[in-house]
Amino acid sequence: MNRDDELRTVVSTLRSRRGPWGAVLTGDAGVGKTTLARAAVGAFAGERRWAAGTESARAVPLGAFAHLVGVSSPMDAASVLRAAREHLVADSADIVIGVDDAHLLDRLSATFVHQLAVNRIAPLVVTVRTGEPVPDAITALWKDNLLTRVELPPFTRAEAVSLVETVLGGPLEESSANRIFVMSEGNPLFLRHVVEGALEAGTLREVAGVWQLRGETVISPHLSTLIESRIDHLDPELRHVLELLAFQEPLSLEVLSKLSAPETVEAAENAGLVRVRRRDDSGLTVKLAHPLYGEVVRAGTGILAARRLRAGCAVRWRVRSRIIRLHT
Repeated sequence: MNRDDELRTVVSTLRSRRGPWGAVLTGDAGVGKTTLARAAVGAFAGERRWAAGTESARAVPLGAFAHLVGVSSPMDAASVLRAAREHLVADSADIVIGVDDAHLLDRLSATFVHQLAVNRIAPLVVTVRTGEPVPDAITALWKDNLLTRVELPPFTRAEAVSLVETVLGGPLEESSANRIFVMSEGNPLFLRHVVEGALEAGTLREVAGVWQLRGETVISPHLSTLIESRIDHLDPELRHVLELLAFQEPLSLEVLSKLSAPETVEAAENAGLVRVRRRDDSGLTVKLAHPLYGEVVRAGTGILAARRLRAGCAVRWRVRSRIIRLHT
């Protein structure tokens, strides 16, 4: 897992009787939050409980905990939370509770998690995806110092290459290591599927004891589905921003804001879908937050739609170039 330091930090919070009693793991999709949370919960000596937020359960009050608490009769919210708390700890006073994808919790479930932390009913390990709207009751867990926030960044290049070489059982060619890291950007889940896809396609092969990557990028069906699942839920305006960048990145913020509403570009940045950077004296530029987003978007775009997107970017770019020449 290559998260030994973070695992020790989380486990230590579960054993602490003073200060934050547990942790909130935050990070992008695929960085290993769930894996780390399950490892930490599994290291706990007592009883373990696990709940997860989902889009479907979000529509049901306390839906994420329905399998753990036996509340069925009609009650007011306060009575429901009290009965749920009592039912959860009825079998054992020594339990740990894991809550995955807490950003997807319904309001009552989020309040329930917050109450468990406030009343120190049990230590908690909670995961939250960066860039997603999060219930106030969940953000209060780390803002009010009820739980320790542990940010999981992507792997560094050295960590990513070391992991791949361990899996392959041999060294990676330098240029191939660079390509794999650029494609995955150190995201553990993306890294795994990039390597698996290349192995299955035969583009990653061992030659004279050194692993070499040749040919085009291969995206496994599972990885494509994972990325599509996030893109497909986007508003049409946000998806349009991704489509524009997939065919013509990087774009200047000025040009992109002409092709899409400025507030939509800002929303895309806040959601972690794009990155905005300053490039020398040319102002701000925008590119996709991950190169694999572009691969998936291009693969799912028809020929005519792709021509339209490229043409729209080209027209705006020519207009901008003429304006610059007129003022120089």
